[in-house]
Amino acid sequence: MILRAIATFAFVLLAQSSPAASAPTKVTIHVPSKSLSIMPYYFGKDKGFFAAEQIEPQLVMMSPPTAIAALVGGELDFSSTTGAATSAIMRGLPLRRVFYVQQDPVHVLLAQPEIKSVEALIGKTVGVTALTDAALRRGTSGKGLRKVG
Repeated sequence: MILRAIATFAFVLLAQSSPAASAPTKVTIHVPSKSLSIMPYYFGKDKGFFAAEQIEPQLVMMSPPTAIAALVGGELDFSSTTGAATSAIMRGLPLRRVFYVQQDPVHVLLAQPEIKSVEALIGKTVGVTALTDAALRRGTSGKGLRKVG
């Protein structure tokens, strides 16, 4: 009985110290572009933060719609695009948000200098990435704006 326990313990120790057990986990992460918002992924890879956690990231740049299709198809492990992913989730695709690099997702609404408030957009044309753009809906809800088209 004791010999069996020692043998099991030794086997576990050998398995943990073998090269296969210590090989980093390879993950494929989509990035839409080399931009400031994606910089933490490149910084973390260059500074060894992923390696310290036994993760070997493969950063793959492609357009967000293509990345969503690849993610759903199992060709990617993660995507760093929130807009296209939110739209896909709203359409019922089987995706989940795991974390944000920032504490909250960052949304920006840019306008001509004469636009001083969200209410000043009433009657104006607003460009969005997608008609399901949740950021615009959240930022303008209750402001008297409506979706056109």
